[in-house]
Amino acid sequence: PVVFIPEGVSDAADIAIRSQEPGRVLLLENIRFHPEEIGVKELPGGLKIKVSYDALNDFRNKLSSLGDAFINESFISLYDVDSSTVGLKHKTKLAGLNLKKEVIRYFELRDTLEHPVLAIIGGKDSVANVSRIQKMLHFVDVLILCGGVASAYFASQETVKIGKTAVNEACLKYFHKLIKKAKVCGIPIHLPVDLVVAESLLPPPPPEVTEEEVTEEPVSDLPKTEVVTTSQGVPQTSMVCDMGPDTIQEFQQLISNAKTIIYIGDAGAYDYEPFSQGTKALLTSIQTATNNGSTSVALGMDTGVCLGQLNALDTFTYYSTGVETFTEIMLGRSLPGLAVLSTALDKKLKKLRIDQMDLRGKRVLIRLDLDVPTCEGVVLDTDKLEEALPTIRYALKMGAKSIVLLGHRGEPNGFKNYYLKMESLLEELKQLLELKVTYVDRPCSMKAMTLLSDPEPGSVFLMENLKFYPAEYGRDPEPKEKPKDETEENPTQDPPVAEIQSREATQETDEEPDDDAILSVSDGDGGRNIDAVMFQKMALKTVDEYRNEIAACGDVFINDDVKDVEETLTSLEGFGLEERAVGFLLIKFLLDADDNAYNLPGVLNLSPAPPS
Repeated sequence: PVVFIPEGVSDAADIAIRSQEPGRVLLLENIRFHPEEIGVKELPGGLKIKVSYDALNDFRNKLSSLGDAFINESFISLYDVDSSTVGLKHKTKLAGLNLKKEVIRYFELRDTLEHPVLAIIGGKDSVANVSRIQKMLHFVDVLILCGGVASAYFASQETVKIGKTAVNEACLKYFHKLIKKAKVCGIPIHLPVDLVVAESLLPPPPPEVTEEEVTEEPVSDLPKTEVVTTSQGVPQTSMVCDMGPDTIQEFQQLISNAKTIIYIGDAGAYDYEPFSQGTKALLTSIQTATNNGSTSVALGMDTGVCLGQLNALDTFTYYSTGVETFTEIMLGRSLPGLAVLSTALDKKLKKLRIDQMDLRGKRVLIRLDLDVPTCEGVVLDTDKLEEALPTIRYALKMGAKSIVLLGHRGEPNGFKNYYLKMESLLEELKQLLELKVTYVDRPCSMKAMTLLSDPEPGSVFLMENLKFYPAEYGRDPEPKEKPKDETEENPTQDPPVAEIQSREATQETDEEPDDDAILSVSDGDGGRNIDAVMFQKMALKTVDEYRNEIAACGDVFINDDVKDVEETLTSLEGFGLEERAVGFLLIKFLLDADDNAYNLPGVLNLSPAPPS
């Protein structure tokens, strides 16, 4: 028999495990009942607070003490940085047989992906769903939106009246970005052209009648429905319940043309028989396409509920609850849950890894690929920011005092180019991390050193484009001629803070005008002076000054910039900090590469791995 431990991770579990005979199986209560599992505790009223590092570490130690080795069989967990996924202290951490099979299956699907790839996204109109769609635009060819997602799309564009259909207001603003990205990627978005609408999902109550008014006429047990086109719009008193016959016919044709089909959600209120026809029609077409040789993948727990209720689980080639894990694999990204396994494809790294560091109370400098496309200050593609999240979140969860995000955009070649400022990324990072992110517009300055010397625990900072400094390219500034009457004294070197104060007093005021002042400079014809906007200079710093002043803002360094790993850039050396490790993205890169990768500039100067 299986022994259930209702207390979960506890002393009771420890006692029960040690008192059992060999060969027994014990089941702990839901591990997410412990706030330390995800690192966040929810208080009454919905307020969420971060779990302290001490509590988190104690929980991980206690969980680790319950066994001698760890086997992960959870595909859905590989995307997360939960305690039970990446925080266990065992030397032996392995992938289970089922997990290995599922991971290999989707790696093979990615590597042999047949086109055209069709993604059908329906169900709930959540922010997570819209985020998934944006990611999928990198590997799909055609996109269908239906169900609640389509209704939210219509509401966001205000092109189709949706009546009293409930939508998630929080996700509406993300559709504008989705549309832009789809255009950039050349991916057509197909939406319903007609809709089944009703005033209620339930039939109307029978009217009250007297004995004299009783008739033989039967009372309908179905809600009153009608089909409207999207050009007509949904009546104000009605709501969208399903897609109409013309939409079904169009979507069925798209399904028949696809070689790979990815399906999430539903097309309508499938749990009410009158509104299940759209979802059933899609599933029937997918079944036919699968029988004809197409590969079909259903994703998500809500999708699983839908398929189970409609007896359609056998419709697809594959089914998985792990939407995020699947998407990350298809994008070729690192998965924290895989990266921390002791086998890690049976290859050990020669460099210090982020999960081998003690980050508690440390100010962590993280070098990232932040070269994302923007248009008029709006980020068009958040993929690179999302790729960085596992490393950032892990560092925060492990008790880092502060996180300082470093990187560059474009090739400003040592000039302060207004169009390549990091400030454009600020709002996106805030939304993705769900945290306040502070912008540091002058990385090498007294202002930055003061701000970052003793920050609030859990603070996140975004530094300005490092390539605004010639020193990032390894170039010292050209020496200036000294006035004739200046003495040639060579006093003892000042401490860094005093040195910076002195330099700022004489340089920064003149050489770094405010951005508002830059944009107000006219070219004489009422336009912007392009030289004033693109060719300003940061405070001049030698390479040593640049390295030392940024090093003063952190205690440890993590490189997670795969794109620039071959570049000779000062920041990739780690600023001379004692501990310089690889993040989760770079871990994956090194596991996939041969030993020559350890000689690349972005890897060479990182700290060696600790002894086994």
